[in-house]
Amino acid sequence: MRNMGRGLTLATALVAGLVQALPGSAGAQTATPETTPQTVTQQQQEAAKAAAEARALQEGTGPAVTFDQVMRDPDNIDLNFRFARQKVQEGDLRGAATSLERILLVAPTLSQVRLLYAIVLFRLDNLQESEREFRTVLEQPVSPAVKAEVDGYLGQISQRQKVTRFTASLGVGVDYNSNRDAVPRNEKRLFADTELGTSGGGEDDFGRILLGTVGVRHDLGMQERHELIANATVYYNNQVEVDAQDLRAISLDAGAVLRSPQVDLTPTVTHTRIQLNNEAFLASTGLKLLGEKKLSGKLDVYGSVWAQHQDFQRTFASPTASDRSGPRYDFDVGASYILTPTQRVGINFEHTLKRASVEFQNYKGNEITGSHTWLLGQGQFLLSSASFGNDIYETADAFVSAKQRHDRNLRARVTYGAPLDTLFGFADIRLPEQFGDLTLTGTLEAFRALSNIDNYSYDNFKAQMLLTKRLEF
Repeated sequence: MRNMGRGLTLATALVAGLVQALPGSAGAQTATPETTPQTVTQQQQEAAKAAAEARALQEGTGPAVTFDQVMRDPDNIDLNFRFARQKVQEGDLRGAATSLERILLVAPTLSQVRLLYAIVLFRLDNLQESEREFRTVLEQPVSPAVKAEVDGYLGQISQRQKVTRFTASLGVGVDYNSNRDAVPRNEKRLFADTELGTSGGGEDDFGRILLGTVGVRHDLGMQERHELIANATVYYNNQVEVDAQDLRAISLDAGAVLRSPQVDLTPTVTHTRIQLNNEAFLASTGLKLLGEKKLSGKLDVYGSVWAQHQDFQRTFASPTASDRSGPRYDFDVGASYILTPTQRVGINFEHTLKRASVEFQNYKGNEITGSHTWLLGQGQFLLSSASFGNDIYETADAFVSAKQRHDRNLRARVTYGAPLDTLFGFADIRLPEQFGDLTLTGTLEAFRALSNIDNYSYDNFKAQMLLTKRLEF
């Protein structure tokens, strides 16, 4: 009976290994789906940040002004104003505030100067002083456009001064993948180092996307402006052809933002659930700690540690998924630097350590990513990034190959975004106010996986379009 049990165990393992390598099997690729709530949220946060920066960009006029020029002629109002706007563009808001204060001491009735001063204070998060300056602007004769701008800022100040603030966004869109089922580049897979052909090249497919997020921030009423935070993200991608990659996911996180002159710390508890083709695929719970520090008006640095336990479930499309259950640890460090008033560059390094229930799913990974943000004017922005990753598995999966698996991943992505009122404005079409602030983003991405085992070498080209509406209340 003991020998029969061993024989059944071996037969089950052989069948599972064969299924893993069979042509067209969704289990042939053992990577977690590339699109998860975390990756989607991160991409949308980057786009939202760029959109906000694009809207807030102040256009400068005239040649560059140096500090020495200002010191030689400190009572020159025009020179000081140009210098202040230049400082705003460079990200030196405190320097801009100092220059504007100098002007207002000499000429307190200049509404244009006071308006910029109020905006600078707003961006410095000095809300009480900013509100006072905006209301002073309204005490003077101003144009309807200026009044509308001031009213908009006063509304934002009122929102920010709430003890508890909510944000929500809803996105709808489509995407296209040229190789949705990740068929190997040479259309062959290995089973025990024996080549098996596939049923053909990778299947291209379209997906319908629905994305929703809700966030809450609660001010603890302390001088350091500590906050409690919580966020929920729901993501749904329904494939037209490759049903095995139909994805439903929800991500939850809750924690706090603890601010200090040395560093801002954000500890959070995270939880994620993913379904593939209506079957439970992954449940993950973890702890994350993020630290951020602004070193100057141009340079920000950050680092994070994220520990999570991943519980994978067997599915019809991926019968060996549970082999990957176990802890995962991610370590990130990075920095961003303002090159010009309209351009910022960033660099990020991530180290991953994965431990699984079966040894051949253990791996160590490293990835480096470079990014570039370009504000194009009129609310438009362009996000570009390129990354290189290197994953080394600790032992070989004998059912696939005697070789120890070693993957190298290359990814390049570019995203263009703009408010609808800007895009329709190019055609001299004016949209109703409730539609004009919708943001349309389009993304192109090229991905190449290079592995010493054919099963895991594949290419995929992706295009995505998403229309997003953001609310604060």
